[in-house]
Amino acid sequence: MLDALDGVVAHSDCAITGSLDIPDPMLAQVWRNSVWSQRSNLFGVPTDCPQRDERLGWMGDAQVFWDAASYTMDVDAFTRRFLGDVRVAQRRTGGFPDVTPFETRWDGSPGWADAGVILPWTLYRKYADTGVIDENWGAMERWLAWIGANNPDFVWRNKRGVDYGDWLAVDAIKPGDPTSPKDLIGTAFWAYDAALMAEMATATGRVEEAASYAALRQTIGKAFVDEFVRPDGGIGNDSQTSHVLALRFGLVPEPLRAASVERLAADIARRGGKLSTGFLGTPY
Repeated sequence: MLDALDGVVAHSDCAITGSLDIPDPMLAQVWRNSVWSQRSNLFGVPTDCPQRDERLGWMGDAQVFWDAASYTMDVDAFTRRFLGDVRVAQRRTGGFPDVTPFETRWDGSPGWADAGVILPWTLYRKYADTGVIDENWGAMERWLAWIGANNPDFVWRNKRGVDYGDWLAVDAIKPGDPTSPKDLIGTAFWAYDAALMAEMATATGRVEEAASYAALRQTIGKAFVDEFVRPDGGIGNDSQTSHVLALRFGLVPEPLRAASVERLAADIARRGGKLSTGFLGTPY
């Protein structure tokens, strides 16, 4: 009997803090859909697929969405509790997990495990509370040290076999196909991590650490240019994500930025005004 069934909406208790009033009905519906997606996926952990039997706490899903999530809901307490799980799941060697709680042995994938740095920074920026930095500082330092120990030439060559790349990029035949060079993506996120660490160190009065991470960011940036940037403004394999990440993370030398932007715009135009970016390129 239909009247014997009740539909109950359940999600973590994160208060709605933002709304969008826009006359375009399609855009308004897109926003409402995003709110319901957030409700569906904040269930103790930030899950990924409420519509099928997975619902794992994928770190990549969280880091790409958290900027938007913090406008819609109060995610401060939720995130800080989740980051406690992340710290527990961190390997002794420093690798952050790709999934928390750590149901599998996947860890250390660029753009996924980097959530261990990006989420604390996002919370600090949104709520102006440096406490989240102090809570996670030791774990974040171990993560940066782990990447550095495994990549002495400052290009993140993730040889451990777990690297999702620009997951679900439009040009991919299989979800994790390298439609953008995976070493480029990893190195870009390493540079981004170092920049965020320098900013958070400054915010918490860690003067020596701020200088150290700023210097690391410069070193990684030079390695990125040497490895992936060409004198004509080409970057990597000239995929949209190659240009988007390099531009967004400040890795393109100033004299070449215009050429990089032109290549990116030309590729978008060639595709009829459409993106080809995947999981890691699209948010940026």
